Amino acid sequence: MPGRPSRAVIALELFALAAAAGVAIVRAGEVDWDTALFVTLLAFSLIGDYAAVDTAVSRVKLSSSFLAIVIATVFLGETVGASIGVVTIGADWLRRRYARDDLLINLVAYAWFPLAAGIGFHAAVDATGVTNDEGGFYLLVFALFAAGLSTPARAEDPEITKRRAADQKVFTDAQIAEGFFKIAFGAELRLAGRSDRIRKYDRPVRVFAESRASPDRRAQVAEVVADIKRRVEHLAIAMTDDRKAADVTVRLVRNRDLGATLRRIYGPAQARTMLRSLTPQCLSGFAKDAQFRIVRSDVFLVADAGDFIFYDCAYEEILQSLGPINDDKSVPWTMFNDDVQKGFFGVYDQYLLNILYHPRVRPGMTREQVRALLPEIMPDVRAFVAKVNGL
Repeated sequence: MPGRPSRAVIALELFALAAAAGVAIVRAGEVDWDTALFVTLLAFSLIGDYAAVDTAVSRVKLSSSFLAIVIATVFLGETVGASIGVVTIGADWLRRRYARDDLLINLVAYAWFPLAAGIGFHAAVDATGVTNDEGGFYLLVFALFAAGLSTPARAEDPEITKRRAADQKVFTDAQIAEGFFKIAFGAELRLAGRSDRIRKYDRPVRVFAESRASPDRRAQVAEVVADIKRRVEHLAIAMTDDRKAADVTVRLVRNRDLGATLRRIYGPAQARTMLRSLTPQCLSGFAKDAQFRIVRSDVFLVADAGDFIFYDCAYEEILQSLGPINDDKSVPWTMFNDDVQKGFFGVYDQYLLNILYHPRVRPGMTREQVRALLPEIMPDVRAFVAKVNGL
């Protein structure tokens, strides 16, 4: 699984970071130094980054840290803005200890944005001759803020970005139906019970995440859950801080501890079957009642294998814990295929989950029952998926 960028990409990122350092040194002569303002803005940036809020869209994290970086860039110079950006990212990494590959790309982004934006801003000020007591100056500042607002507070993993750009978005009804019947029925590893009926939750789903690993990725789990909620119309899913109230328990573990965790929870024999059959870096399963209603789900995610592997596993396993538990290599468009890695909730799989959680698809339905129903519900499913994805 291509979880980390290639050596060539890493070398390019290191070169970009070194080039940013060179530009910062060259531009240091433009610094209008004010120690009190620098300390204030640095503190504001660090606090803002600590309080950053995850959103459900494309790994965007809302943070006020960029406001401090923009103000520093305008009034103290782009070298100071870049310095605050790099220190902010370094402090965040010391706190969360995420993968070094992700640290590198974040350092590049936070170094180059203030440098490039600041050089452009000050060139525009010099060209127009405006001063900071004129309205035109603040129009330029506003433009710089707008550029900052359009810049994600964290760069998306390049493997995810590449796959998102190439993701197929147009499918026939026959292609969607083929995948649904292969994924929603059956089970990749069936340990007990029948798997020839629809299995799903028929009530609101609450997700509890516990972390026994570094980095602590509970915030990313909440991000994934929020994204799933947004893209599946009739699925009421949300995080909870109450383990006893949870329907889905997500356990975040170190890669080396996954086997021991499975043995502790399932016992040596069953854990051995899981590890031998699936060779997982992530795993999910659920229990169902006699009516094929899911009553409890467990998800195991490795937290220390990099962003791409984490998001790929988190989306697949959390979604599988909601019902579509089978994997099938003959369906090329779905993440529920051991030969396919995405790292995001693609359009094809949104079709599958919106069919599964349509109110007229009930737990316990047979293939024949669902096949007869599909022509009636597909217009609703297509309309929602088109709306939420801007298709």
